[in-house]
Amino acid sequence: MRLAGWCRNHGPKSLFLTAWITVNVIVFWRTYLHFKYEPKYFYIHEMLGPWLCISRGTAAVLNLNCGVVLLPMCRSLTTVLRCSWSRLSRRSMRMILDHAKGFHIVCGTTIVLVSLVHFLGHMFNAANFSKHYNAIYTGVNAASYQDQDPLLILLGCIPGVTGFIMLAVLCVMTTASFYAVRSGCYDIFWYTHRLFIVFYLLLLIHAIRGVLKQQTNLQSHTPGCHYNNQSVPWPEPEHGDRDTIVCDTEPYFSTIGAESWLWVGTPLLIYLCDTAYRWCKCRQPVTVVHVREHPSDCIELQLKKEGFSAKPGQYILLHCPEISSFEWHPYTVTSFPRAHKATFGIHIRTRGDWAGRLKNYLQRNQTDSYSLPLRNTDPLLYQHRWPLWGSK
Repeated sequence: MRLAGWCRNHGPKSLFLTAWITVNVIVFWRTYLHFKYEPKYFYIHEMLGPWLCISRGTAAVLNLNCGVVLLPMCRSLTTVLRCSWSRLSRRSMRMILDHAKGFHIVCGTTIVLVSLVHFLGHMFNAANFSKHYNAIYTGVNAASYQDQDPLLILLGCIPGVTGFIMLAVLCVMTTASFYAVRSGCYDIFWYTHRLFIVFYLLLLIHAIRGVLKQQTNLQSHTPGCHYNNQSVPWPEPEHGDRDTIVCDTEPYFSTIGAESWLWVGTPLLIYLCDTAYRWCKCRQPVTVVHVREHPSDCIELQLKKEGFSAKPGQYILLHCPEISSFEWHPYTVTSFPRAHKATFGIHIRTRGDWAGRLKNYLQRNQTDSYSLPLRNTDPLLYQHRWPLWGSK
C-alpha cells in the first residue's frame, strides 16, 4: 500500500525527473563523441585532448537547460497546458505542471553545477593551448606563443571575458536563492534574479569569435596527414580512412559556429511573449472591498472583479507599485465568488519584508484612492481603490 501510494503521489514527478536526467546525459555524451571523432576537430582535439570534448559536452547541456529553465516560469503557458490536457493523462500532467517551480529549480541547479565543470574544462583548454602550442599549424592556436599565461588567453577573448562575468552572475543568483535568504529578505532574491537578463545577453554573444577552431578543407587535406607535429599530446582519435590520404594543401581553420541562440532563442521568445501577455491582461479592473486583520500577523483582502472565477488551489499575483515597482508575489485564493457573494479573498502573512510594508501601507492609506494591480493564474486582475480597514 505504501509503494502504491508513493507511485500515485510521486511516481509521475520521479519518472519525469529521471527522463530529464537521461536527456541531459544523452546530449552530453553525443556531443562528447562528436568532438572526439569528427575529422574536422582532429587538430584541435590533438592539442586539447579530452577537455575539448568535456567543455563542448557541458556547453550543449548548458544550452539545453538555459532554454528550458524559462518555460516553467511562463505561467500563462502552464495554465493553458494544465487546463487543456487530454482527460486520459490529465491527472499525471497536472501533477507535473503543479511542480513546474521544482523543475525550474532542477534546471537552475544543473546550470550552476555544469557551468563549474564547463569553466574547469576551459581552464584546462587554455593551459593546453599554452603548453602544446602548434608551431606548424598556427591557425589552430588560441595562444600567441608557447607557455603563454592561460589566464591571459582567457581574458584576451570574448568567450573568456563573458564566461567570467556569467559565472559571477550565477554565483550571485545562486547565493540569493537559498531558503535562508528568500525567507529573510525576499527583495534580495527577487532583484538578483533579474540578473538573468544580463546572463542571457552575455550567453548570446559568448561564442562570438570563439577560440576553438575546426578544419574547413577536409577534401584537400586529410586530418593528420602531416603527422610531424611534435606538440601532439595524445595519439587518439584515429580519423577517416588511412588508405586514402590527401595532402594537397595545408589545413585551413575557422571558428566553430555559435549555437546558443538555436537552443535559447525559441524559449526566450516564448517567455517574453508570455510576460507581455500577462502584463496586458493585468490591466483589467478589480476592486479591493475590505481588509481585515487576523491574529499571528495575518491580513485578509476581500477582492471583487466582474466575471472572475477561480478554482481551489489557484493563486493570484499581487503587486503594489508604492512598495516595489517590479515585484509580484503569489498568494493562494482562500475564498471564492458565489451566487450571493461576488467577492473572493486571500490571506497574507505579514512577517516578510514586502508583506510587512504592504500592511503598513494599507494602514496609512485607509481612505486613499489608489491603483493596485493584481493577477491570478487564469483571469488577470487590476484594482482601482482601497476599502476601509477592519479587524477580527
